[in-house]
Amino acid sequence: MAITGKLVVVCGGGSGIGKAMALHSVAQEAKVVVLDKDAVALKNIRKAHPEIITYELDVTDADQVYDIFTKVEQTNGPIYSLVHTAAIMPGGAFRQMGSQQINQIMSVNYQGMVNVTQTVLPFLLARNAGQLVVLGSVAGVLPLPHFGAYGASKSATNFYMQVLMAEHADSEIQFLLVCPAAVDTPLIDQATEHGPWFLRKQASGFRIASTDQIVKAIDKALQKKQKIIYPGDAWWIQLFYRWMPGFSRWMGQKLS
Repeated sequence: MAITGKLVVVCGGGSGIGKAMALHSVAQEAKVVVLDKDAVALKNIRKAHPEIITYELDVTDADQVYDIFTKVEQTNGPIYSLVHTAAIMPGGAFRQMGSQQINQIMSVNYQGMVNVTQTVLPFLLARNAGQLVVLGSVAGVLPLPHFGAYGASKSATNFYMQVLMAEHADSEIQFLLVCPAAVDTPLIDQATEHGPWFLRKQASGFRIASTDQIVKAIDKALQKKQKIIYPGDAWWIQLFYRWMPGFSRWMGQKLS
């Protein structure tokens, strides 16, 4: 990414892919702002990397999102790149989950992404420049038992981003939807008790991508001006589902 000296904002940058993207951007000599709900994670980032600017943010609060991003623009300069990774990933069968928990997953993962994207988009459109990177998931493509609430939130995210890109096909803004499979982040821990079998039994040898692999895939996709990527095993998962949906659903049931 040609981001030297430019402002990169990572939403959900306290851990996982977001943190890896923030550190990668620092290494590229960008000016980096990290947003996260986890105050302790933000404190640790500031301690280890004083050059990173942090703000505590709850993405489900649309007013707070607007206020924080307006402050970032006014205080730290024009946002060139937004990387949105904020999410939660509890697993479980629908019968085991209350409607409140299911709605919370949708509120954080989809509505939170909408709050952030709809706030930042006008800034980028006004300059007709910049990057908007959103983490979707291949879980939003393949229906997996014990992962339905998370998958539904990511399916909505995937759909939103594809329509957003179509609506701004003539724009100079780079839009990128990233749909990985399982990634080695703290989110995995949220799904190990009640989620799909392959996450509960991750020690069994099932391949899980590293955050560095995802960061490299994002960097490469931005350089090539790609719109949607399925890093690593996610490529084969979505391909099999499109070619053989019945077989893919059967496999998904076995893995779950």
